[in-house]
Amino acid sequence: MKCQISFTTDLFATERPSEASHLQLGEDLAAWLVQAASGGEFVFGKPYKAEWGWAVDAQSGTEKFIVGCGIMNESFDDTQADWLITVEMVRRWKFLGAKDSKLRSELCDLIQNVLRDKPHIREIRWTDHVGHFAPKNLA
Repeated sequence: MKCQISFTTDLFATERPSEASHLQLGEDLAAWLVQAASGGEFVFGKPYKAEWGWAVDAQSGTEKFIVGCGIMNESFDDTQADWLITVEMVRRWKFLGAKDSKLRSELCDLIQNVLRDKPHIREIRWTDHVGHFAPKNLA
C-alpha cells in the first residue's frame, strides 16, 4: 500500500527557519499541490500547519484524507531538496474501518501524476512506511 512519496526539486523554499521549527517549510509545496491537483474528483481544503509539517484535507464523496507535506531533515538549505508527501485516510474509529480504499489509491496516483508532469521534480519514489513523515527523516 502506497503511503508516502518522496521526491527531489528546487521549486520550494528550503531555508532553515530562524526559529527551531520546520513548520514553516512545506507551505508552498502544499499550496502548489492543491492548485495542481484541483479540478477533478477530489476537493482540497486550504493548507494548514500541522504538528509534523503542513497538511491539506482532501475529500471525494464520503471519504476523507489528510495529505501531509514537509521537507526531509537533511535537505534544509539545499538547492535540490528532498520532500515528502503522505496520504492518510481519515477514519472515524482508529481501529475500525479500512486503512485503504480505491479512492485513496486514486489520490496517490493523482499526486504522482502531478509531480511527474513538473519538469523540475525528479527522483519520485513511493514507500509503504506508515505515519506522519517517517519521523527519523524530518526535523
